[in-house]
Amino acid sequence: MAVYFLIGANHAFPANFALTYGVVTGLGFVLSRIMCIAIMPLVKFNFEKREANIMAIASVGGHWIELLRIMPLFKGKNVTFVSNKASLANTVSDYKFHTVPDASRSSVYKLVKCIVSVLGLILFLRPQVIITTGAAPGLLGIFIGKILGIKTIWIDSIANVDKLSLSGLIALWTADKVYTQWEHLASPKVTYSGNIL
Repeated sequence: MAVYFLIGANHAFPANFALTYGVVTGLGFVLSRIMCIAIMPLVKFNFEKREANIMAIASVGGHWIELLRIMPLFKGKNVTFVSNKASLANTVSDYKFHTVPDASRSSVYKLVKCIVSVLGLILFLRPQVIITTGAAPGLLGIFIGKILGIKTIWIDSIANVDKLSLSGLIALWTADKVYTQWEHLASPKVTYSGNIL
């Protein structure tokens, strides 16, 4: 388009615009290269140096209680727990624990804070598996994990008797494995293996 304006336009082309366009384009290119150089070391996963094999993430409340019910599966594993309330660290005192901000569909600011926090944790921990019982922080965790090539598992809450939760329906598109705790909700994409309560 810029070439058209410079060559094909019948009217006199403003020199200031051409100069500004060239400077902005050049600066944009240089800044993008600098950002790539700065970000690439963070994104390259060194699978030899992991802080966690499993990242278990859930929101406070019923989601957290359900996550605790599957703790026997984590015995002897390098697990890091993540939630949105710092006091929950007491319930998993034998494991590492991190806090992320709560996310909400009604607040873009909270959602962005949570995304940045979860992304930072995943890049730092480099887990092999991300497992969650919901809700928003867990969904963000499996979404980011899937993008980065990490195995992701969603366990839908037992409270969702008639259908999968909204987050569970979204997880169908992103998680490697989706579990329901109700046999009648099982399908080719949703696995039923009993309940955890």
